[in-house]
Amino acid sequence: MTTIQTIWRAVLPPGRSFSEARRQVSLGGVKFNGQQVTSMMQEVEVAEGSLFQVGRVTFQRKGDTWERQEKRKGIESHEGSLTLGEVFLVFPKHPNDCDYVRIVDRHTFTEIAYWISYEWRDEPNEVMGAIIGAMCQGVRGTLR
Repeated sequence: MTTIQTIWRAVLPPGRSFSEARRQVSLGGVKFNGQQVTSMMQEVEVAEGSLFQVGRVTFQRKGDTWERQEKRKGIESHEGSLTLGEVFLVFPKHPNDCDYVRIVDRHTFTEIAYWISYEWRDEPNEVMGAIIGAMCQGVRGTLR
């Protein structure tokens, strides 16, 4: 048995705070093997193939590590999008909180990149640069 907090430590990048993790748990945005997580100290049985879902991101247990699952395809009914060159900028529709953005290829509908709100809060310059770089993919005159 392990705690949800231990899993968070394994999947979050180094230096991230647990404030976003606690917020996600309190809003009901965290699931373990399809079951709602109610506390950071909740104990769960981790086995090969276990799934840990935070918002729209899913991690799967493989060996001793948690791996982010394959990128999603398409734009879902609760999402809005803007067409920008060869990509879509995808975001939650109102009245949902805009707590993530995705870049999706216009032709294959494959997710190219994904950022959640704590990433742009903690590292705004790096994230904005990455968003612009992903949106400029394939746009003439933007890549050197």
